[in-house]
Amino acid sequence: MSQNLQPKSRKTLERIRLADSIAKFGFDVMPCSFCKAKGLRYKMIERSSRCSECTRRGRSCDASGVAIAHLPRLNRESDRLEQAEEEAEEKLLKAQQEVNEAIARLSRIRRQKRILRERGIQSIVDGMNSSAGDLIAQEEDAAVLDVQSFGGTDVIN
Repeated sequence: MSQNLQPKSRKTLERIRLADSIAKFGFDVMPCSFCKAKGLRYKMIERSSRCSECTRRGRSCDASGVAIAHLPRLNRESDRLEQAEEEAEEKLLKAQQEVNEAIARLSRIRRQKRILRERGIQSIVDGMNSSAGDLIAQEEDAAVLDVQSFGGTDVIN
C-alpha cells in the first residue's frame, strides 16, 4: 500500500478538524513568520496558541494573537498612555523645581537669621565699647555686605 492510501492517524484527523474550525470561526490577526513568508491567510481563535495553518501542519507558531481590528484601538491607547506619562513627568519636574526653590529660600532665611543673631550679639558688645555713631557705621557696613552677599554688586560702601 502506498503512503497516500494509508488511513490518517487519529491525532492528524483531530489536528485537521481543529485547523478547519479555526479557519471557519477564527478572526484575522497579525501573521506568524511562517504564514507571512508563505503569504497565507492568517486566522486564530481565542485561547489558541497556533494559527489555522500551523495547526494544520502540526508546527509551532510564533503568533501574537492580536486581532487586526484591535490594532487601531491598541495604538490609540498606547498614544494616550504616552501622553499621560509625559504630563506626569512635566508635573514631576515642576514639583521638583518648586521643592528646589523652597529649599533655597529656606536656606537663605536661615542664613539671614544666623547673621542677624551674630550682628545682634556683636552690636551689644560693640555698643558697650563704642559710641552710637560707630554703631550706625557698622550697621551700614553690615547692610552693604549683606546686600553684596545676596548678589547686589552695585551697592558700595
